[in-house]
Amino acid sequence: MFGMVWIKLIAAAGLITASGVVLTIFADRLGDKLKISGAFIGLLILSTVSSLPELGATVSVVSYIGKPDLAAGNIFGSNTFNMLILAILDFILIGSASIFSISKVSHNKSIMLAVLMTAVAVIAIWLNGLGALGSLTLEMPLLIAVYFIGIFYLWLEEKKVFHPSAGGEKESAWLELIVIITSGVVVVASGYWLANISDEIAILTGWGESFIGYLFLAIATSLPELVITISSLKLKAYDMAIANTIGSCFFNILMFAIADPFYDGDLLRDTSAPNIYLALTSIAMLLLTAFALFLGKRGKETRFAKYALLALYLIGSLAVFSPSG
Repeated sequence: MFGMVWIKLIAAAGLITASGVVLTIFADRLGDKLKISGAFIGLLILSTVSSLPELGATVSVVSYIGKPDLAAGNIFGSNTFNMLILAILDFILIGSASIFSISKVSHNKSIMLAVLMTAVAVIAIWLNGLGALGSLTLEMPLLIAVYFIGIFYLWLEEKKVFHPSAGGEKESAWLELIVIITSGVVVVASGYWLANISDEIAILTGWGESFIGYLFLAIATSLPELVITISSLKLKAYDMAIANTIGSCFFNILMFAIADPFYDGDLLRDTSAPNIYLALTSIAMLLLTAFALFLGKRGKETRFAKYALLALYLIGSLAVFSPSG
């Protein structure tokens, strides 16, 4: 029984990874046909499709299991793991330039969007909501508004700096869309399965739900981001790799608003305090990444960043661990 749950965990993670690879390939092809820059492909398209496992798992844990802490642990934990991926990339690049110094695109605006959305979620958890208009709570509409206003602003910035070559005919993207939708269904179904497996692990081990969400659920559902960023690294598409991890962070926070209608209650208001430590850890890691990119653009030493990101991730793990919940 105990061994079987780990086999199921590995199988679910494998399905998510395989589906994530297919999503990446065809999302990249879709971006080419839409004539979007590599950095924006990573920021919007790849980050969104690679976050589908987190979305599937989050909706599942709130609708079927009814565990807001497991969902929050998955969301905030996935964001800290996304930032840890940048440290992993920097370790892979040992002997060559740091990932933070070879970036050619400024990612600070997208980082600030992720920080702002996370801060809204933190304040809503801390204050037990941000008020209401009748039966409508304000925190979810605010998250949605910040997300779409931020994406629109980033798109305007994209148009200022990226000018695709003229003359190419518009290509059909139906194949890409069909494959993306089909693979997305597999990813969401696998996320649903993984959510139930993580709940089994929480019960069998007696570990806290926030910790299980942070460790197993968050890491397993972040496997597509890891696959995408390492693949981008091999292609020397460094800014695509960075943009993918950052874009996943602010899309993950949007998941609170997406999952809330499926939860019997108010998702952020029912989330417990230990998840605030996770969220603050992700904010610290995002700001550290912004600082490292700032230094890298000015030719300063940035290799300290990977060690600091690893340390923050471990601190977040210790802060959220609880043997009882």
